[in-house]
Amino acid sequence: MNLLRRKLCVFLTLLVGALSVADAGVEEIEAKLDSIRIPRYEVEAETLAFAIEEVRRLAREHDAPEVEVPDRGVPIAVEKRVPLLVTLRMENATVREILTELGERSGRDVDVGGRGVFLWRGGIIGNPGELVTRVYPVPPNCIDPPDRMQFDDPFAPPRPEPGIRKRLTARERLESFGVSFPEGAWVRSGDGSQLVVRNTPENHELIEIVLLQLVDEIGRKRNRVRVRAEVYELSRAEALALQRAAGGGRSGAECSRMIDEWFEEGRATLVALPSLVTKSGQRAKIEMGREQRVLMGYAAKDGKDVAEIEMVQVGLQLEVDPFVRFTSDSIDLNLALSLTRGEPEMGRRTIRLPVSGEEAEIDTIRLPQAKLVTALSLSDGQPVFAGIVNETGGEPDDPRFLAVIVAASVERPMSDEWVPE
Repeated sequence: MNLLRRKLCVFLTLLVGALSVADAGVEEIEAKLDSIRIPRYEVEAETLAFAIEEVRRLAREHDAPEVEVPDRGVPIAVEKRVPLLVTLRMENATVREILTELGERSGRDVDVGGRGVFLWRGGIIGNPGELVTRVYPVPPNCIDPPDRMQFDDPFAPPRPEPGIRKRLTARERLESFGVSFPEGAWVRSGDGSQLVVRNTPENHELIEIVLLQLVDEIGRKRNRVRVRAEVYELSRAEALALQRAAGGGRSGAECSRMIDEWFEEGRATLVALPSLVTKSGQRAKIEMGREQRVLMGYAAKDGKDVAEIEMVQVGLQLEVDPFVRFTSDSIDLNLALSLTRGEPEMGRRTIRLPVSGEEAEIDTIRLPQAKLVTALSLSDGQPVFAGIVNETGGEPDDPRFLAVIVAASVERPMSDEWVPE
């Protein structure tokens, strides 16, 4: 056994934990591989780690009766994160025969060392160019994740026919990573939790690497993201200075520091500080305030004058859609913020009812609102200037300007993170 292979064996030993038979020599292990015979071995669509654990269990069970409990069976090590499902049925087979078959089906070399048996990535499965069918376990949305680029304005009227993005097929997704499909090769999604692929051994090697990367990305998406927004009221002079700074090439972080300085000097007033936590890739919304009942008018219905009541939101709404990038520590954030401050100014006006023709009074409302819809790319925990808006619907001669600072930070993974066996 050369030096590189010994180092790999030591690495795998650390990866899967201490082996149960620490001092077993190569000769003793070689003898056990041939002497322990398993009457029936059967796994169906199980991970390679589970298949190996089943070999360990049966080897301990069918070892010679005189062997003490701590020394029973054969220590076997394999990478835990192998995106592959195996099916194997054998009867009256030795441990060596079972491990050899598992190694051939998973593209692993079976190597016997002084501390146990190691299965590590070695040669490819089958002959080059020969089509081989393999089954891979995949988590939800692994092959075609939801589109993160589209984010509708939640305050805009709903569209009657929203556009639907064409979803990628499993083949198109794999081809985007450089996997080729020669004549006779195919891929099927199975029951949604499996990917069945028939392809050449060379392409299976690439598919395994691709799926490991996609699984890592799915795990990254399960991170919790805390989003915090700071809303400041500025005078016309400060608002103009901030707009010029942002338009003149100042970064979002630099503009954020300008607002912080104005706040310390009393030239900016903090009016709202909403914060919420969600998962990467999952839209979330927070509402702070109340609803105002407004009589908007009357409509004719079944020959009667029917009042039209509308509930108007007064306060703050914040909707976010964060996505933690797989290749870096940055966060893509879609954000929509609406703020209504103070009490709405209510009034009355007289209208003529559509059915009876009589006069009646209805409400009028003046509701100063500020809305911001934007998309940002943030560094983890770094606050940036998101934009500046002026309130509409208020006093026309006294406009108020609001600046928004946003920060997002990644927290520990959620407990429901999908982790391969």
